[in-house]
Amino acid sequence: MSAKYSRKILIVASGAIILFASLAFIFQRSLCVQYHRSFVADSRTWYERPTTLRGYFSSRYIRWMLDGRPEATRQIEIGKKHEDVLVKMKYFDRRPYHFSIANREEFVSKVSNASLHDRLFYFRFGADGAMEVLAHRDDFPKIEQIIHSFGGQKWGANEAPPILP
Repeated sequence: MSAKYSRKILIVASGAIILFASLAFIFQRSLCVQYHRSFVADSRTWYERPTTLRGYFSSRYIRWMLDGRPEATRQIEIGKKHEDVLVKMKYFDRRPYHFSIANREEFVSKVSNASLHDRLFYFRFGADGAMEVLAHRDDFPKIEQIIHSFGGQKWGANEAPPILP
């Protein structure tokens, strides 16, 4: 083998390794986000034992079985942990608001019908008109606009944010 041929192989192999590493780095974040999102989504969907043969082969049932058949409260805890990871990754954000509207269903319906970047959002309502919103960071302008249209407002900078369950 000549030196020119060996050098060409080395250059092509190095380029392929750099390309592969770059692609792995780029797709790693999106794969992590999808992994954690799936746990959050599962924690918000109540499990019911399958009634058909097809249901026993569904990915939802198989995952529930592999997770050790956790109770609903355990699934909520698992989902909360994955929410926290998504917040740390700066994919989701949590923001507190004052919210004293009687018709929560109408508010949630209006947010659900808005065109959002990620449909996986969550509202925690507490006492004294406290509300915490968990949503994709890019969705907050639209969500805040809807909150304001219902008379809600952002939690003040000088106020301690509420601690919601």
